[in-house]
Amino acid sequence: MGADYRRVMRNGKRLRTALMVVVYTPVEEPWSRAGIAVSRKVGNAVVRNRVKRWMREACRHHLDELRVPQDVVLVAHPACANAGYDQVAATLQKSIQRINQRS
Repeated sequence: MGADYRRVMRNGKRLRTALMVVVYTPVEEPWSRAGIAVSRKVGNAVVRNRVKRWMREACRHHLDELRVPQDVVLVAHPACANAGYDQVAATLQKSIQRINQRS
C-alpha cells in the first residue's frame, strides 16, 4: 500500500483547503479509494484518531460522488483537530465537487 500512497503523492493533483490537502489521481479500477494521513502536528494520539475517524466517515459518505474513479489521499492540517465532523465532511464534499469540475 505504501507504493500507492507514493504514486498519488508524486503524480497527483492537489487541492488545498483550510482543513486538509486533497491529493488525487485517476485510476483504471471501477472504484475510488481513499488514504488518510494525519501527522503528529495535528495533536496527540487521541486527537489524531478522532480526525482519522471523521475523515474515514466523510469518505464513506461522499467518495462515491466522484464521477471518474480516483485514488485520493487526504492530508490533515492541524486546524482539522478543532473542527468537527460536519466541517470535515463539508470540506471533503466541496473538494469532490471541485475535482469533478476539473475532470
